[in-house]
Amino acid sequence: DLSLSSLGSSTRGAMVLENGDEYEGALKDGVMHGLGVLTHVDGRVYKGDFVNGRKYGTGISVFANGDKHVGGYVNDYMCGRGTFLFSDGHKYCGQMEMDKFHGVGTVTYADGIVFHGTFFTGTKTSGSYIFPSGEVRHYEKKRSTPSRSRAKAATATGK
Repeated sequence: DLSLSSLGSSTRGAMVLENGDEYEGALKDGVMHGLGVLTHVDGRVYKGDFVNGRKYGTGISVFANGDKHVGGYVNDYMCGRGTFLFSDGHKYCGQMEMDKFHGVGTVTYADGIVFHGTFFTGTKTSGSYIFPSGEVRHYEKKRSTPSRSRAKAATATGK
């Protein structure tokens, strides 16, 4: 049924959520839906898109410590391409997943050093550091592997 009545009613308004967070913006059937501003009790502020009560689409989050994220959101998580500006002066531009740097990205540190590479759930895995002098150092995260005796013991015990 695609009649207008099945689309629900859209309004603008303000509300306080059960956890104390405050929302002002578009509502659909009493739920955050469309453009709005969500102010969390811990001081974070999100301005952007909502779908069915969740951050979904493009938005900007400003954190109590001064950090800022501009980019994509999916189901309340920073996800997709975005820029994270840290209050200490460095920034990350690249892919994110579930609020963590994940995929290809670039970190520019306040001292001018740049790291470009890949991240896995918030951890650098490989890439290159580029120093203000022009020097380039390649980086590869060392994988932790169990020692032979630990591997034999694990195989013998099945753990």
